Amino acid sequence: MRDTSFDSFFAVVGFVYQVLLLANFVIRWVKPEVELRYGWITYGLFLLLGLGSTAYLVSQGAPSKVTIGPILLLVYAVFGVVVDQVLRLDWRDKPILGVLIPYVILYQVSNFSWLFPLWQMKWQWGLPFTVLYVVHTVLNTASHFRK
Repeated sequence: MRDTSFDSFFAVVGFVYQVLLLANFVIRWVKPEVELRYGWITYGLFLLLGLGSTAYLVSQGAPSKVTIGPILLLVYAVFGVVVDQVLRLDWRDKPILGVLIPYVILYQVSNFSWLFPLWQMKWQWGLPFTVLYVVHTVLNTASHFRK
């Protein structure tokens, strides 16, 4: 498939998203108290990344295959800010299904909205993205079972 400027921009934003997730979950694994105190910064960066990339791609008339990911990242970030920062719900330790289910769905769908198009664009983008996704997902999942 031919590389377009939208494809390259989409790939860069997707990799920044994955690196931010990985950094957040590494911090949660090593120093959970730091992630609890400063995790809001990650959401703030997601909001900026999602809003900025969505605005740019939509204003440039980019195809939906590259605009859906940033839009879903923005929705995921807004939902996360509301439940974690505004309402301060303790939904991870004491699962609230009405929060847990949409949160996990938005998290996964926002990741896959990058994963699948990147594989279609270039395997050289899809493979490292998949590795980052698997590593941060394993760290994230393991951190919930660590006492």
